[in-house]
Amino acid sequence: MDDQMNVTFLRLLSGENVVAQLLEDHDTFLTITYPIVVHTDIDEMGRPMMGIAEWIPTSMLADKNLDVSKELIVLSAAPSDKLINIYRLFLEKIMATEQSIKDGDTSKESDDMESEIGEDLLEILKNTKRTLH
Repeated sequence: MDDQMNVTFLRLLSGENVVAQLLEDHDTFLTITYPIVVHTDIDEMGRPMMGIAEWIPTSMLADKNLDVSKELIVLSAAPSDKLINIYRLFLEKIMATEQSIKDGDTSKESDDMESEIGEDLLEILKNTKRTLH
């Protein structure tokens, strides 16, 4: 995986938090690839929760590069090192799954990677201050 990838955090008008590789910054749109969405919520016990998922499953697309209109972006920022690490681990899982599908092997497990992603998510949540309204 490219150690020099330019990872960005985007908050969209829809309220979605998207983390992706930023490929190009044009006048009216950004070209990104492998976007994930970060969900935050509060569980029934009042504890913060965080989840990640593919924003758009790029395995279903012929071209993995996506153009996002700047009119849809509320803000963009550099993600924390922890979030970049989570993104990289999740991206590795996506790529391994895509390769398994190409190879016809859909039984590969990635428990260690999921555990590491979960630990990093918990660390971010510990350092997040949330106010319930």
